[in-house]
Amino acid sequence: RQELINLDYSTSFLEAQERLHIIHRHMTAQAFIIPLWELDDFMVFPRQRLKNFIGRPISTYHGVERWTLLP
Repeated sequence: RQELINLDYSTSFLEAQERLHIIHRHMTAQAFIIPLWELDDFMVFPRQRLKNFIGRPISTYHGVERWTLLP
């Protein structure tokens, strides 16, 4: 939370950019996320573990609300 507050108090673009990089590093180290803007037309996933996936989706995340990832 403090990092977001620090970002809000940035006084220049370079300072804001550096603080965003810090937040990004912490997020990638602590959470399993796939930023949607980094994916495009191709997907890689464990077919045996992903259930309810439509074979030829219209877009990358078509039907994502129905997907289930098994352990």
